[in-house]
Amino acid sequence: MQNISTPAIGDWQTYGMNATVYSSDQSYGVSEMYLKPSGAYSRIRALLGINSKCLIAVWTTTGMNIFHQACSGQSIGESMKTILNHNNSNQYLEKPPQQYDTPDWWNRTHFEIWGDPTINLFQVKPISNLKLDNVNNSAVLQWTASTDNNIVGYHIYKSNSALGIFQKITNSLVVDTFFQITNYVNTNWYMVKAIKIIESGCGKFLHPSLGVKIQKNLALSINPNEFKEIIAVFPNPTSSIAYIESDKIIGEIVVFNVLGQPIIKLNVNAKESKLDLTNYENGIYYLVIYYKKGGQKVRKIIKSN
Repeated sequence: MQNISTPAIGDWQTYGMNATVYSSDQSYGVSEMYLKPSGAYSRIRALLGINSKCLIAVWTTTGMNIFHQACSGQSIGESMKTILNHNNSNQYLEKPPQQYDTPDWWNRTHFEIWGDPTINLFQVKPISNLKLDNVNNSAVLQWTASTDNNIVGYHIYKSNSALGIFQKITNSLVVDTFFQITNYVNTNWYMVKAIKIIESGCGKFLHPSLGVKIQKNLALSINPNEFKEIIAVFPNPTSSIAYIESDKIIGEIVVFNVLGQPIIKLNVNAKESKLDLTNYENGIYYLVIYYKKGGQKVRKIIKSN
């Protein structure tokens, strides 16, 4: 609606509203966004209270009613904030030229939003069945993969409370459906988000799903400093033979399948070893590497032809 008419609530109910975001331009919205002295309803704001698909109502000037950042993965609220703050030094955020969209009008821009500013134009199916378990004395997240298409991996986050700020702890995408948590803290909450390739009119970009989170008090006897030790498993994936190298003497290596069953045990007593998976099925395996002088590490390896 562009400075022409604001439908009455009866019109919404009669003709329906199929849009998620309702945007009203120019100053006409002033008398319609707020309750009137007589107690009459605010037509635009009341739209959110009736049975419609509308989740956001916006009243703004022509100068910022096109917030294309939402096309590249930002939430509606963040997109509006970004375009509202454009100026001479950040014109890369600009939109197509419009009447009144000039520096003379920028300081006169007005903006109101009702509804949920976190809504996103793109939805990604999240993971399911998230678990946090003690796997051979290590904290390991396991989950069922997202059923969405174009999923390229997962990112892991942590927070010191369920409603706190979750910070990403993975530097690169996790391509498996499990993740060993280093420096695990039993009071922390951990979250997994599926990452998808989205293609829109703005191009291609990586976009996360909603996060699924979990907290569990696991009793582990692991010294966090152990994770500073250097150990390598390669090639990974492997079709048959893999090599394990460490900066400390390895006493024993035990290989577990995804069910937690030990299938191979190697006595090493050296800083390197060879693992033969030739006669085993393709899939994911866990290596529990026990050091000669105490301590251990867990590594995963993929068998693939």
